[in-house]
Amino acid sequence: MRRKLPEILEDAENGLEALGRSLVQLSYDYIVGIDAQIELYENKIKALAQSSSQAQRLQTAPGIGPITAMTLIAQLGDMRQFAHARSASEYLGVVPRQFSSGGKTVLGGISKRGNSQLRSLLIHGARSVIRVAKGKDDKFSRWAVSVAERRGNNVAAVAVANKLLRIAWAMQTKEQDYRAMAA
Repeated sequence: MRRKLPEILEDAENGLEALGRSLVQLSYDYIVGIDAQIELYENKIKALAQSSSQAQRLQTAPGIGPITAMTLIAQLGDMRQFAHARSASEYLGVVPRQFSSGGKTVLGGISKRGNSQLRSLLIHGARSVIRVAKGKDDKFSRWAVSVAERRGNNVAAVAVANKLLRIAWAMQTKEQDYRAMAA
């Protein structure tokens, strides 16, 4: 649409009347303005991430970029507040609900608690990890690909997002950069 609107506005013989043309021009200018604001805020977030040692540490993990790193820091703060990595995953809602009775454990869908934007960022980062994992041979990539093959891409994306959050918890609590799992 961003490419086609200027063409439509420039074509004087497309049957678009003056009022319609001015409304389309206003809409196009509005979209361009929003794009410029988004780019400005993205650049500010990237600059903040460059100046934050926590964000730089988080960005060493696969699937975590500057926006996800800064959102993790802003939403979860000091990760030491969570006793275990699973507690952080539960807080964000990327662990399955348990319906257990009589010694039989039944897992349902994710609970979707916590910040939906951060959960979405982690899941999108996980999708990119799965996409590039097919060409890698490390333990984490093999695990991500095997989950995707067994359970499908959506379930695998949530599982990888859960693992990424647990990795982020470990990195922040131990104050260490990401280390790939040994084969």
